[in-house]
Amino acid sequence: DRAMTNADVGRRRAPSAPPWPRRVTARPSTWIAVGLLVACIGMVAFTLTSVLLPDSAALPNRPDLATFIVVCFAFVALPSVGALLAIRRPGNPIGWLFLACGTGFILAIFATEYVDRHIILDANLPAIVLVDWMGTWSLTLSVSLAVLGIPLLFPDGHVPGPRWRPLAWASAVLLMVGGVALALVDTSHGYVGRLPNPVG
Repeated sequence: DRAMTNADVGRRRAPSAPPWPRRVTARPSTWIAVGLLVACIGMVAFTLTSVLLPDSAALPNRPDLATFIVVCFAFVALPSVGALLAIRRPGNPIGWLFLACGTGFILAIFATEYVDRHIILDANLPAIVLVDWMGTWSLTLSVSLAVLGIPLLFPDGHVPGPRWRPLAWASAVLLMVGGVALALVDTSHGYVGRLPNPVG
């Protein structure tokens, strides 16, 4: 009885793990995921506001409002699901891939609207060259991740079998080389890329 009593006392004195919400919010990965999701929502809010402003008629390739809202909600859904997965399962790359792809898609749309306002409407916007530069490679890199990365690792974050590993490594190298090439190339055309490349 005494041994059982001492064991019970030891269990009562042992520090308990913090509650689930506190454990999650203490992770750096949680703050990264939430930060990227907030950035996506902010970029969508800016783009939607820009489309609704009266002077937006002077900008090229104006979508109708209904189509634009549907596209934006579809793009927001991807990083939202990715952020949720990254917070709940930070070790599974699927959530981070969803989050990265969604961020890249939204950044490309945002960059186009942002740069158009600077070039066509002479808007005085900060970091215009940086936004334009990021928009030149974000869309292509996001599409490549969505086409190559997610199918290979879905749903548990691992390739289907050992035979798929060479393809996974080749895809990773291709994405890395292609992303660096897009970021460094000095071009005046593309999805945006109408300003001088700061690192071209």
